[in-house]
Amino acid sequence: MRDTAMQDRNGLKTYKELGYVASRQGQQATSKTIEYAFDDWCLAKMAEALGHQEDAQLFYRRSTNYRNHFDRAVGFFRGRKADGSWRSPFVVNALVGDEYTEADPWQYAFAVQQDVPEVIDLYGGEEGFVKKLDALFNADSTIQTDIPDITGLIGQYAHGNEPCHHLIYLYDYAGAPYKAQQRVRQVMSTLYDDTPAGQCGNVDCGQMAAWYVFSALGFYPVNPDSGIYAIGSPVVSKAAIKLDRKRYGGRTFTVVAKHNGPENIYIQSATLNGKPLLRPWITHEEITGGGTLRFVMGPKPNMEWGRAKDTRPPGTMPTGFKYSPLPEPSSEKPVVFMVPIRVVCGSDDAVEGFVPDPNMLYGNANRAQPRIETSAAHAAPAGVYQSERYGRDFTYTFSVPNTGHYLVRLHFAEIFDDGAGSRVENIHINGQPVLTNLDIFVAAGGMNKALVKEFSGIVPDSHGNITIRTSAAPASPDQNAKICGIEILAE
Repeated sequence: MRDTAMQDRNGLKTYKELGYVASRQGQQATSKTIEYAFDDWCLAKMAEALGHQEDAQLFYRRSTNYRNHFDRAVGFFRGRKADGSWRSPFVVNALVGDEYTEADPWQYAFAVQQDVPEVIDLYGGEEGFVKKLDALFNADSTIQTDIPDITGLIGQYAHGNEPCHHLIYLYDYAGAPYKAQQRVRQVMSTLYDDTPAGQCGNVDCGQMAAWYVFSALGFYPVNPDSGIYAIGSPVVSKAAIKLDRKRYGGRTFTVVAKHNGPENIYIQSATLNGKPLLRPWITHEEITGGGTLRFVMGPKPNMEWGRAKDTRPPGTMPTGFKYSPLPEPSSEKPVVFMVPIRVVCGSDDAVEGFVPDPNMLYGNANRAQPRIETSAAHAAPAGVYQSERYGRDFTYTFSVPNTGHYLVRLHFAEIFDDGAGSRVENIHINGQPVLTNLDIFVAAGGMNKALVKEFSGIVPDSHGNITIRTSAAPASPDQNAKICGIEILAE
Protein backbone atom coordinates (compact mmCIF):
# COMPACT_ATOMS: atom_id res chain seq x y z
CA MET A 1 0.00 0.00 0.00
CA ARG A 2 1.39 3.42 -0.90
CA ASP A 3 2.00 5.90 1.92
CA THR A 4 1.52 9.14 -0.03
CA ALA A 5 -1.51 11.43 0.20
CA MET A 6 -3.21 9.31 2.83
CA GLN A 7 -4.64 12.20 4.85
CA ASP A 8 -7.77 13.98 3.65
CA ARG A 9 -8.08 17.76 3.73
CA ASN A 10 -10.24 17.82 6.86
CA GLY A 11 -7.68 15.98 8.98
CA LEU A 12 -9.75 12.81 9.33
CA LYS A 13 -8.10 9.47 9.96
CA THR A 14 -6.28 8.16 6.95
CA TYR A 15 -7.95 5.34 5.14
CA LYS A 16 -4.75 3.40 5.71
CA GLU A 17 -5.31 3.63 9.48
CA LEU A 18 -8.97 2.76 9.04
CA GLY A 19 -7.96 -0.21 6.92
CA TYR A 20 -5.82 -1.60 9.71
CA VAL A 21 -8.82 -1.39 12.02
CA ALA A 22 -11.03 -3.09 9.45
CA SER A 23 -8.63 -6.01 9.00
CA ARG A 24 -8.34 -7.10 12.63
CA GLN A 25 -9.81 -10.48 13.59
CA GLY A 26 -10.79 -10.99 9.97
CA GLN A 27 -10.00 -14.71 9.83
CA GLN A 28 -11.61 -15.61 13.14
CA ALA A 29 -15.07 -14.17 13.79
CA THR A 30 -17.51 -14.67 10.93
CA SER A 31 -19.65 -11.65 11.80
CA LYS A 32 -16.62 -9.38 12.14
CA THR A 33 -15.19 -10.50 8.81
CA ILE A 34 -18.49 -9.65 7.14
CA GLU A 35 -18.72 -6.29 8.90
CA TYR A 36 -15.11 -5.36 8.14
CA ALA A 37 -15.61 -6.38 4.51
CA PHE A 38 -18.22 -3.66 4.21
CA ASP A 39 -15.82 -1.22 5.91
CA ASP A 40 -13.19 -2.12 3.33
CA TRP A 41 -15.62 -1.42 0.49
CA CYS A 42 -16.22 2.05 1.96
CA LEU A 43 -12.46 2.56 2.18
CA ALA A 44 -12.14 1.57 -1.47
CA LYS A 45 -14.63 4.28 -2.41
CA MET A 46 -12.66 6.77 -0.31
CA ALA A 47 -9.40 5.79 -2.02
CA GLU A 48 -11.03 6.23 -5.42
CA ALA A 49 -12.24 9.69 -4.44
CA LEU A 50 -8.67 10.58 -3.44
CA GLY A 51 -7.36 9.30 -6.76
CA HIS A 52 -5.47 6.28 -5.40
CA GLN A 53 -6.56 3.44 -7.68
CA GLU A 54 -3.96 0.95 -6.45
CA ASP A 55 -5.16 1.34 -2.87
CA ALA A 56 -8.78 1.17 -4.00
CA GLN A 57 -8.14 -2.21 -5.63
CA LEU A 58 -6.55 -3.47 -2.41
CA PHE A 59 -9.63 -2.53 -0.39
CA TYR A 60 -12.00 -3.90 -3.01
CA ARG A 61 -10.22 -7.25 -2.76
CA ARG A 62 -10.50 -7.17 1.01
CA SER A 63 -14.18 -6.28 0.75
CA THR A 64 -14.76 -9.77 -0.66
CA ASN A 65 -13.24 -11.53 2.37
CA TYR A 66 -16.76 -12.60 3.32
CA ARG A 67 -16.37 -15.29 0.64
CA ASN A 68 -13.67 -16.95 2.78
CA HIS A 69 -16.41 -17.86 5.27
CA PHE A 70 -19.00 -19.23 2.86
CA ASP A 71 -19.37 -22.99 3.19
CA ARG A 72 -21.13 -24.42 0.16
CA ALA A 73 -21.82 -27.64 2.07
CA VAL A 74 -24.19 -25.93 4.51
CA GLY A 75 -25.14 -22.83 2.50
CA PHE A 76 -24.16 -20.34 5.22
CA PHE A 77 -21.28 -18.17 6.34
CA ARG A 78 -19.47 -19.91 9.19
CA GLY A 79 -16.31 -19.70 11.25
CA ARG A 80 -12.88 -20.95 10.31
CA LYS A 81 -9.84 -21.58 12.47
CA ALA A 82 -6.47 -19.89 11.98
CA ASP A 83 -5.29 -22.93 9.95
CA GLY A 84 -8.21 -22.49 7.54
CA SER A 85 -10.26 -25.47 8.74
CA TRP A 86 -13.96 -25.02 9.47
CA ARG A 87 -15.02 -24.59 13.07
CA SER A 88 -17.17 -27.51 14.09
CA PRO A 89 -19.92 -28.31 14.69
CA PHE A 90 -22.06 -25.94 12.67
CA VAL A 91 -25.43 -25.11 14.24
CA VAL A 92 -27.73 -22.95 12.15
CA ASN A 93 -29.72 -21.47 15.05
CA ALA A 94 -26.98 -20.88 17.61
CA LEU A 95 -24.32 -18.33 18.44
CA VAL A 96 -21.38 -20.66 17.96
CA GLY A 97 -18.43 -19.55 20.07
CA ASP A 98 -17.33 -16.11 18.92
CA GLU A 99 -18.44 -16.58 15.31
CA TYR A 100 -21.53 -14.38 15.40
CA THR A 101 -22.21 -11.18 17.30
CA GLU A 102 -25.76 -10.90 18.68
CA ALA A 103 -27.10 -12.99 15.81
CA ASP A 104 -26.99 -16.51 14.44
CA PRO A 105 -25.98 -17.91 11.01
CA TRP A 106 -29.42 -17.20 9.52
CA GLN A 107 -29.22 -13.52 10.36
CA TYR A 108 -25.73 -13.15 8.90
CA ALA A 109 -26.57 -15.16 5.79
CA PHE A 110 -27.38 -11.99 3.82
CA ALA A 111 -25.23 -9.36 5.58
CA VAL A 112 -23.23 -8.31 2.51
CA GLN A 113 -24.74 -5.00 1.47
CA GLN A 114 -21.73 -4.02 -0.64
CA ASP A 115 -21.91 -6.96 -3.05
CA VAL A 116 -25.46 -8.27 -3.29
CA PRO A 117 -25.23 -9.65 -6.87
CA GLU A 118 -22.34 -11.91 -5.86
CA VAL A 119 -24.23 -13.17 -2.81
CA ILE A 120 -27.16 -13.96 -5.10
CA ASP A 121 -24.75 -16.13 -7.10
CA LEU A 122 -23.51 -17.85 -3.93
CA TYR A 123 -27.06 -19.05 -3.28
CA GLY A 124 -27.49 -20.44 -6.77
CA GLY A 125 -28.79 -17.40 -8.65
CA GLU A 126 -32.03 -15.47 -8.33
CA GLU A 127 -34.30 -18.47 -7.79
CA GLY A 128 -32.05 -19.98 -5.13
CA PHE A 129 -31.57 -16.61 -3.46
CA VAL A 130 -35.31 -15.95 -3.24
CA LYS A 131 -35.85 -19.44 -1.84
CA LYS A 132 -33.17 -18.78 0.78
CA LEU A 133 -34.81 -15.49 1.78
CA ASP A 134 -38.21 -17.21 1.92
CA ALA A 135 -36.68 -19.93 4.12
CA LEU A 136 -35.35 -17.25 6.51
CA PHE A 137 -38.85 -15.91 7.12
CA ASN A 138 -40.45 -19.36 7.31
CA ALA A 139 -37.85 -21.03 9.55
CA ASP A 140 -38.50 -22.07 13.13
CA SER A 141 -37.86 -19.08 15.40
CA THR A 142 -36.00 -21.05 18.07
CA ILE A 143 -32.53 -19.68 18.84
CA GLN A 144 -30.25 -21.55 21.22
CA THR A 145 -29.50 -18.65 23.50
CA ASP A 146 -31.16 -15.73 25.24
CA ILE A 147 -29.86 -12.46 23.76
CA PRO A 148 -32.04 -9.38 24.46
CA ASP A 149 -31.30 -7.91 21.02
CA ILE A 150 -32.68 -10.91 19.13
CA THR A 151 -36.35 -9.96 19.17
CA GLY A 152 -39.07 -9.20 16.68
CA LEU A 153 -38.71 -12.62 15.11
CA ILE A 154 -40.46 -13.63 11.90
CA GLY A 155 -38.98 -17.04 11.34
CA GLN A 156 -35.27 -16.36 11.78
CA TYR A 157 -35.60 -12.74 10.62
CA ALA A 158 -34.89 -10.66 13.76
CA HIS A 159 -36.12 -7.11 13.34
CA GLY A 160 -35.03 -6.23 16.87
CA ASN A 161 -31.38 -6.02 15.79
CA GLU A 162 -29.66 -4.19 12.95
CA PRO A 163 -28.04 -7.09 11.02
CA CYS A 164 -31.48 -7.90 9.60
CA HIS A 165 -32.78 -4.44 8.73
CA HIS A 166 -31.84 -4.50 5.05
CA LEU A 167 -32.79 -8.13 4.39
CA ILE A 168 -36.39 -7.59 3.26
CA TYR A 169 -35.27 -5.16 0.57
CA LEU A 170 -32.91 -7.74 -0.97
CA TYR A 171 -35.93 -9.21 -2.79
CA ASP A 172 -35.65 -6.16 -5.08
CA TYR A 173 -32.19 -7.33 -6.18
CA ALA A 174 -33.50 -10.73 -7.25
CA GLY A 175 -36.54 -9.67 -9.26
CA ALA A 176 -39.18 -10.22 -6.56
CA PRO A 177 -39.99 -6.77 -5.11
CA TYR A 178 -43.58 -7.84 -4.40
CA LYS A 179 -42.20 -10.12 -1.67
CA ALA A 180 -40.39 -7.14 -0.13
CA GLN A 181 -43.65 -5.17 -0.18
CA GLN A 182 -45.49 -7.89 1.73
CA ARG A 183 -42.75 -8.35 4.37
CA VAL A 184 -42.22 -4.60 4.91
CA ARG A 185 -45.91 -4.14 5.66
CA GLN A 186 -45.90 -7.19 7.92
CA VAL A 187 -43.09 -5.73 10.03
CA MET A 188 -44.60 -2.25 10.23
CA SER A 189 -48.05 -3.52 11.20
CA THR A 190 -46.99 -6.18 13.73
CA LEU A 191 -43.75 -4.92 15.30
CA TYR A 192 -44.52 -1.20 15.70
CA ASP A 193 -47.29 0.65 17.49
CA ASP A 194 -47.92 4.02 19.14
CA THR A 195 -47.40 2.92 22.75
CA PRO A 196 -44.30 3.73 24.85
CA ALA A 197 -43.04 0.21 24.01
CA GLY A 198 -43.89 0.58 20.35
CA GLN A 199 -40.49 -0.45 18.98
CA CYS A 200 -39.04 -3.92 19.40
CA GLY A 201 -35.46 -4.76 20.26
CA ASN A 202 -32.47 -2.51 20.63
CA VAL A 203 -33.36 1.03 19.52
CA ASP A 204 -29.61 1.80 19.24
CA CYS A 205 -29.40 5.55 18.58
CA GLY A 206 -32.72 5.62 16.78
CA GLN A 207 -32.13 2.88 14.20
CA MET A 208 -35.48 1.17 14.83
CA ALA A 209 -37.30 4.45 14.25
CA ALA A 210 -35.12 5.33 11.24
CA TRP A 211 -36.03 2.01 9.60
CA TYR A 212 -39.72 2.77 10.12
CA VAL A 213 -39.50 6.32 8.77
CA PHE A 214 -37.67 5.21 5.63
CA SER A 215 -39.99 2.23 5.12
CA ALA A 216 -43.11 4.32 5.70
CA LEU A 217 -41.92 6.62 2.90
CA GLY A 218 -41.48 3.57 0.68
CA PHE A 219 -37.71 3.15 0.30
CA TYR A 220 -34.60 2.17 2.28
CA PRO A 221 -30.79 2.51 1.88
CA VAL A 222 -29.59 -1.11 1.73
CA ASN A 223 -26.03 0.14 1.21
CA PRO A 224 -26.02 3.70 2.56
CA ASP A 225 -22.82 4.62 0.71
CA SER A 226 -24.06 3.51 -2.71
CA GLY A 227 -26.59 6.30 -3.21
CA ILE A 228 -29.29 3.70 -3.99
CA TYR A 229 -32.59 3.33 -2.13
CA ALA A 230 -34.50 0.07 -2.61
CA ILE A 231 -38.29 0.47 -2.82
CA GLY A 232 -40.65 -1.33 -0.46
CA SER A 233 -44.28 -0.45 0.25
CA PRO A 234 -45.16 3.07 1.46
CA VAL A 235 -47.53 3.40 4.40
CA VAL A 236 -48.12 7.11 3.83
CA SER A 237 -50.67 8.27 1.31
CA LYS A 238 -48.68 11.47 0.91
CA ALA A 239 -45.51 12.81 2.47
CA ALA A 240 -43.17 15.66 1.59
CA ILE A 241 -39.45 15.79 2.37
CA LYS A 242 -38.30 19.40 2.77
CA LEU A 243 -34.68 19.50 1.62
CA ASP A 244 -32.00 21.72 3.10
CA ARG A 245 -32.09 25.22 1.61
CA LYS A 246 -28.32 25.74 1.57
CA ARG A 247 -27.38 22.37 0.09
CA TYR A 248 -30.40 21.59 -2.06
CA GLY A 249 -32.04 24.94 -2.68
CA GLY A 250 -35.03 24.23 -0.46
CA ARG A 251 -36.48 21.73 -2.93
CA THR A 252 -39.19 19.25 -1.95
CA PHE A 253 -39.39 15.53 -2.68
CA THR A 254 -42.95 14.24 -2.41
CA VAL A 255 -44.21 10.66 -2.15
CA VAL A 256 -47.82 9.97 -3.17
CA ALA A 257 -49.46 6.53 -2.83
CA LYS A 258 -52.86 6.34 -4.56
CA HIS A 259 -55.44 3.84 -3.22
CA ASN A 260 -53.15 3.14 -0.24
CA GLY A 261 -54.49 1.22 2.74
CA PRO A 262 -54.00 -1.80 5.02
CA GLU A 263 -55.20 -4.16 2.28
CA ASN A 264 -53.61 -2.37 -0.67
CA ILE A 265 -49.98 -3.09 0.14
CA TYR A 266 -48.71 -3.98 -3.35
CA ILE A 267 -47.31 -1.55 -5.90
CA GLN A 268 -49.25 -1.75 -9.17
CA SER A 269 -47.24 0.94 -10.98
CA ALA A 270 -45.01 3.92 -10.26
CA THR A 271 -43.91 7.17 -11.84
CA LEU A 272 -41.07 9.54 -11.03
CA ASN A 273 -41.66 13.15 -12.03
CA GLY A 274 -44.42 12.03 -14.37
CA LYS A 275 -42.39 9.35 -16.17
CA PRO A 276 -42.99 5.61 -15.71
CA LEU A 277 -40.67 4.08 -13.10
CA LEU A 278 -40.13 0.41 -13.88
CA ARG A 279 -37.26 -0.18 -11.45
CA PRO A 280 -37.68 -0.89 -7.71
CA TRP A 281 -35.10 1.69 -6.65
CA ILE A 282 -34.32 5.39 -6.79
CA THR A 283 -31.11 7.35 -6.31
CA HIS A 284 -30.01 9.90 -3.75
CA GLU A 285 -29.68 12.45 -6.53
CA GLU A 286 -33.27 11.87 -7.60
CA ILE A 287 -34.42 12.58 -4.05
CA THR A 288 -32.25 15.66 -3.52
CA GLY A 289 -33.16 16.96 -6.96
CA GLY A 290 -36.75 17.30 -5.79
CA GLY A 291 -39.86 16.03 -7.53
CA THR A 292 -42.66 13.54 -7.01
CA LEU A 293 -42.63 9.78 -6.67
CA ARG A 294 -46.12 8.37 -7.28
CA PHE A 295 -47.32 4.87 -6.57
CA VAL A 296 -50.59 3.19 -7.44
CA MET A 297 -51.35 0.57 -4.79
CA GLY A 298 -53.53 -2.54 -4.89
CA PRO A 299 -54.45 -5.70 -2.96
CA LYS A 300 -52.70 -8.16 -5.29
CA PRO A 301 -49.01 -8.25 -6.20
CA ASN A 302 -47.85 -7.05 -9.61
CA MET A 303 -45.15 -9.68 -10.06
CA GLU A 304 -43.86 -8.09 -13.27
CA TRP A 305 -43.02 -4.69 -11.79
CA GLY A 306 -39.27 -4.67 -11.06
CA ARG A 307 -38.79 -8.22 -12.33
CA ALA A 308 -36.78 -7.55 -15.49
CA LYS A 309 -33.01 -7.88 -15.10
CA ASP A 310 -32.33 -4.41 -16.42
CA THR A 311 -34.47 -2.91 -13.63
CA ARG A 312 -32.51 -4.41 -10.71
CA PRO A 313 -30.49 -2.19 -8.36
CA PRO A 314 -27.01 -1.86 -9.87
CA GLY A 315 -23.97 -3.72 -8.57
CA THR A 316 -21.40 -1.79 -6.58
CA MET A 317 -18.17 -3.64 -7.39
CA PRO A 318 -15.85 -2.48 -10.22
CA THR A 319 -16.72 -3.76 -13.68
CA GLY A 320 -14.83 -6.96 -14.44
CA PHE A 321 -13.73 -7.51 -10.84
CA LYS A 322 -12.14 -10.97 -10.45
CA TYR A 323 -13.09 -12.91 -7.35
CA SER A 324 -10.79 -15.36 -5.60
CA PRO A 325 -11.96 -18.99 -5.45
CA LEU A 326 -14.33 -20.06 -2.71
CA PRO A 327 -12.89 -22.27 0.05
CA GLU A 328 -13.32 -26.00 -0.12
CA PRO A 329 -16.67 -26.99 1.38
CA SER A 330 -16.76 -28.82 4.69
CA SER A 331 -17.14 -32.57 4.87
CA GLU A 332 -18.20 -33.39 8.40
CA LYS A 333 -18.68 -36.96 9.50
CA PRO A 334 -19.73 -38.15 12.97
CA VAL A 335 -16.77 -38.71 15.27
CA VAL A 336 -16.66 -42.03 17.14
CA PHE A 337 -15.03 -41.71 20.57
CA MET A 338 -12.99 -44.47 22.16
CA VAL A 339 -12.83 -45.02 25.92
CA PRO A 340 -11.31 -43.28 27.81
CA ILE A 341 -13.30 -40.26 26.62
CA ARG A 342 -12.12 -36.77 27.52
CA VAL A 343 -14.09 -33.84 26.07
CA VAL A 344 -13.58 -30.10 26.50
CA CYS A 345 -17.14 -28.84 26.20
CA GLY A 346 -16.71 -25.16 25.37
CA SER A 347 -13.83 -25.25 22.90
CA ASP A 348 -13.28 -26.46 19.36
CA ASP A 349 -9.55 -26.87 20.05
CA ALA A 350 -7.98 -29.69 22.02
CA VAL A 351 -6.71 -28.93 25.53
CA GLU A 352 -3.96 -31.26 26.80
CA GLY A 353 -5.66 -34.55 26.01
CA PHE A 354 -9.22 -33.21 26.12
CA VAL A 355 -10.75 -32.99 22.64
CA PRO A 356 -13.79 -31.08 21.36
CA ASP A 357 -16.99 -32.91 20.47
CA PRO A 358 -17.91 -31.97 16.88
CA ASN A 359 -21.12 -34.00 17.20
CA MET A 360 -22.58 -31.62 19.81
CA LEU A 361 -25.34 -29.59 18.13
CA TYR A 362 -26.93 -27.88 21.13
CA GLY A 363 -25.89 -25.17 23.52
CA ASN A 364 -23.41 -22.37 22.95
CA ALA A 365 -19.78 -21.80 23.87
CA ASN A 366 -18.26 -19.10 26.07
CA ARG A 367 -14.58 -18.40 26.61
CA ALA A 368 -12.51 -16.39 29.08
CA GLN A 369 -8.88 -16.36 30.13
CA PRO A 370 -8.84 -16.18 33.94
CA ARG A 371 -6.23 -17.89 36.06
CA ILE A 372 -7.91 -21.13 37.19
CA GLU A 373 -7.27 -22.76 40.55
CA THR A 374 -6.98 -26.50 39.84
CA SER A 375 -6.28 -27.84 43.34
CA ALA A 376 -9.42 -30.00 43.34
CA ALA A 377 -8.80 -33.74 43.18
CA HIS A 378 -8.71 -35.08 39.61
CA ALA A 379 -8.96 -31.56 38.17
CA ALA A 380 -8.48 -31.25 34.43
CA PRO A 381 -5.90 -28.90 32.85
CA ALA A 382 -6.71 -25.25 33.51
CA GLY A 383 -7.59 -24.63 29.86
CA VAL A 384 -10.62 -26.95 30.14
CA TYR A 385 -12.18 -24.56 32.67
CA GLN A 386 -11.52 -21.45 30.57
CA SER A 387 -14.41 -22.34 28.29
CA GLU A 388 -17.91 -23.63 28.86
CA ARG A 389 -20.87 -24.94 26.92
CA TYR A 390 -24.09 -23.34 28.11
CA GLY A 391 -27.78 -23.51 27.31
CA ARG A 392 -31.15 -24.10 28.84
CA ASP A 393 -31.18 -27.85 28.23
CA PHE A 394 -28.68 -29.91 26.25
CA THR A 395 -27.43 -33.50 26.26
CA TYR A 396 -24.15 -35.18 25.38
CA THR A 397 -24.43 -38.74 24.06
CA PHE A 398 -21.45 -41.12 23.91
CA SER A 399 -21.52 -44.66 22.56
CA VAL A 400 -19.41 -47.02 24.69
CA PRO A 401 -18.82 -50.79 24.80
CA ASN A 402 -21.73 -52.37 26.64
CA THR A 403 -19.45 -54.62 28.66
CA GLY A 404 -18.98 -53.07 32.06
CA HIS A 405 -19.29 -50.16 34.45
CA TYR A 406 -17.92 -46.68 33.92
CA LEU A 407 -16.75 -43.72 35.94
CA VAL A 408 -18.17 -40.38 34.76
CA ARG A 409 -16.22 -37.33 35.85
CA LEU A 410 -17.72 -33.88 35.22
CA HIS A 411 -15.81 -30.60 35.32
CA PHE A 412 -17.19 -27.13 36.10
CA ALA A 413 -15.92 -23.64 36.93
CA GLU A 414 -17.65 -20.30 37.35
CA ILE A 415 -15.76 -17.88 35.08
CA PHE A 416 -18.44 -15.23 34.53
CA ASP A 417 -20.99 -14.88 37.37
CA ASP A 418 -19.42 -13.36 40.49
CA GLY A 419 -22.04 -14.33 43.02
CA ALA A 420 -24.22 -17.09 44.36
CA GLY A 421 -27.64 -17.94 42.99
CA SER A 422 -27.29 -16.65 39.44
CA ARG A 423 -27.05 -20.00 37.70
CA VAL A 424 -28.51 -23.12 39.24
CA GLU A 425 -28.61 -26.34 37.27
CA ASN A 426 -29.47 -30.03 37.25
CA ILE A 427 -27.43 -32.92 35.86
CA HIS A 428 -28.86 -36.27 34.73
CA ILE A 429 -26.86 -39.31 33.63
CA ASN A 430 -28.83 -41.83 31.57
CA GLY A 431 -32.03 -40.16 32.70
CA GLN A 432 -31.27 -40.35 36.42
CA PRO A 433 -30.68 -37.17 38.49
CA VAL A 434 -27.14 -37.02 39.90
CA LEU A 435 -26.84 -33.30 40.74
CA THR A 436 -29.83 -31.20 41.74
CA ASN A 437 -29.80 -27.41 42.15
CA LEU A 438 -26.05 -27.23 41.60
CA ASP A 439 -24.71 -23.70 42.09
CA ILE A 440 -21.18 -23.87 40.71
CA PHE A 441 -20.07 -20.64 42.39
CA VAL A 442 -21.13 -21.95 45.81
CA ALA A 443 -19.93 -25.52 45.32
CA ALA A 444 -16.50 -24.44 44.04
CA GLY A 445 -16.07 -21.74 46.68
CA GLY A 446 -15.98 -18.77 44.32
CA MET A 447 -15.01 -17.82 40.81
CA ASN A 448 -12.29 -19.38 38.67
CA LYS A 449 -12.00 -22.54 40.76
CA ALA A 450 -12.20 -26.04 39.32
CA LEU A 451 -15.12 -28.13 40.53
CA VAL A 452 -15.00 -31.88 39.88
CA LYS A 453 -17.91 -34.28 40.39
CA GLU A 454 -17.52 -38.08 40.00
CA PHE A 455 -20.14 -40.79 39.53
CA SER A 456 -19.12 -44.46 39.55
CA GLY A 457 -20.91 -47.62 38.53
CA ILE A 458 -22.55 -46.06 35.47
CA VAL A 459 -24.00 -48.67 33.13
CA PRO A 460 -24.73 -47.88 29.45
CA ASP A 461 -28.38 -47.69 28.45
CA SER A 462 -30.08 -50.23 26.21
CA HIS A 463 -28.57 -48.55 23.15
CA GLY A 464 -25.04 -48.73 24.50
CA ASN A 465 -24.93 -45.01 25.26
CA ILE A 466 -24.03 -42.85 28.21
CA THR A 467 -26.01 -39.60 28.13
CA ILE A 468 -25.18 -36.53 30.19
CA ARG A 469 -27.96 -33.96 30.33
CA THR A 470 -27.31 -30.43 31.62
CA SER A 471 -30.37 -28.27 32.25
CA ALA A 472 -31.26 -25.07 34.08
CA ALA A 473 -33.15 -25.57 37.33
CA PRO A 474 -36.73 -24.25 37.06
CA ALA A 475 -36.10 -21.47 39.60
CA SER A 476 -32.69 -20.43 38.23
CA PRO A 477 -32.61 -16.69 37.41
CA ASP A 478 -30.25 -17.37 34.49
CA GLN A 479 -31.86 -20.10 32.45
CA ASN A 480 -28.50 -21.20 31.08
CA ALA A 481 -26.85 -24.22 32.65
CA LYS A 482 -23.20 -24.98 31.81
CA ILE A 483 -20.42 -27.52 31.86
CA CYS A 484 -16.69 -27.33 31.09
CA GLY A 485 -15.49 -30.89 30.61
CA ILE A 486 -16.50 -34.55 30.60
CA GLU A 487 -14.50 -37.71 31.23
CA ILE A 488 -15.79 -41.27 30.83
CA LEU A 489 -13.39 -43.93 32.15
CA ALA A 490 -13.69 -47.70 32.33
CA GLU A 491 -13.86 -48.96 35.90
